[in-house]
Amino acid sequence: MRVLRVLSLGGGRQSTALYAMFAGGQITPTIDVAIFADTLEEPNWVYQNLDWLRTLGGPEILIRSIGRLGDHLANGINSTGQRFASIPAFTQNGETVGQTRRQCTKEYKLQVIQQTIRRELLGLAPGKRVCKGTEVHQYIGFSIEEAGRALRMAKQPAHWFVHFPLIEMTASTEDCQVMLDRIAPHKVRKSACVFCPYRNDQEWADLKEHDSVGWDRAVLVDRSLRIKGNIMSRGLDAPLYVHRSCKALDLVQLDPKAKPQMRMSFASECLGMCGL
Repeated sequence: MRVLRVLSLGGGRQSTALYAMFAGGQITPTIDVAIFADTLEEPNWVYQNLDWLRTLGGPEILIRSIGRLGDHLANGINSTGQRFASIPAFTQNGETVGQTRRQCTKEYKLQVIQQTIRRELLGLAPGKRVCKGTEVHQYIGFSIEEAGRALRMAKQPAHWFVHFPLIEMTASTEDCQVMLDRIAPHKVRKSACVFCPYRNDQEWADLKEHDSVGWDRAVLVDRSLRIKGNIMSRGLDAPLYVHRSCKALDLVQLDPKAKPQMRMSFASECLGMCGL
């Protein structure tokens, strides 16, 4: 029996804590490899966190990407020249604020990890299934707040199993930081593209203060959504924005102390792992 154990590494607190526990032997059996799907649009602290994880001497960390998401949004295509994956940008019709479809997590995170497992680690040809005699065990850093997401991922193809160690421990996101503090003083922020609309003002202000390059990139991508002819805005009567106020990001008066007007949570989103 061939058994492959893989951690889906998002770069946030939950998956970072999981990797650290695997590396330290607190969770057994250990993983063979961790995979980070890179949109090439993460804030600097995510890449710094990956560097820190490598110092733990744990299992190999693979970084794989299908291209720079923001460029694909602006050009209307992905790295293979096919249709692009949209982000959940905000748009306003009268008093109603809505969002466009979110496809980015599935195509730039989930599918990248799955294809790395299937093609690179298992050597499967396109369309081929994991066969009898092989098992894939995929570990995902959903914390107890995200138990509903875990339920939606319960059904998998034959010989493919998903595990949620943090939920089994009834560990919350804050518990993950406590776990990391026990290993070494290491602050981990949430992982998400610099222009991800699922940010509140506190998080936008944090990006602006601690990652000026990431902030400038977010402003640039936000502007690109409103360029005449941009494929993302075709068929829409109103312009698109990454900030829920439906104002240009660089013109928004951020109030980092204000209570968010809506909960910017990944828990109700697709089965992605951006914030983990």
